Amino acid sequence: VGGIVGNTTSETLNCYNRGNIEVNTNEGSMYIAGISGTGSGNIRNCYNVGNIVCNSKGNLFIGGIRCLPNNTNITNCYYIIQDNFNNTGEESGIIKKEDEMKQASFADLLNSGNDESIWKYDKNKNEGYPILNWQL
Repeated sequence: VGGIVGNTTSETLNCYNRGNIEVNTNEGSMYIAGISGTGSGNIRNCYNVGNIVCNSKGNLFIGGIRCLPNNTNITNCYYIIQDNFNNTGEESGIIKKEDEMKQASFADLLNSGNDESIWKYDKNKNEGYPILNWQL
């Protein structure tokens, strides 16, 4: 389960999740993350600030960007840590504080590696989080 995609084998770039993810099941292992639950595709220039709530039993793998980053590159991706995350560290994204993500400098950071400015900052839109250029 992911805020953007559940399982991907292609590239996911320049996206964000602000939505809450809630999982209620007692089925085996669950892979839940803010951008992509699992997969082998690369993730670049993304962020997650959505809450992840799991009312489940079994093996839970919960992460800010992706829970199983094996065989993939997660580059320039950020998330706000939650108490239930058991997959943390730069291999699954970089932890940021909410106030850091609500700065113009964060939009500039997300634009790193892009040929053009895809991310914009407007403190009056998206509760102060960066938005994509086309959203203005």
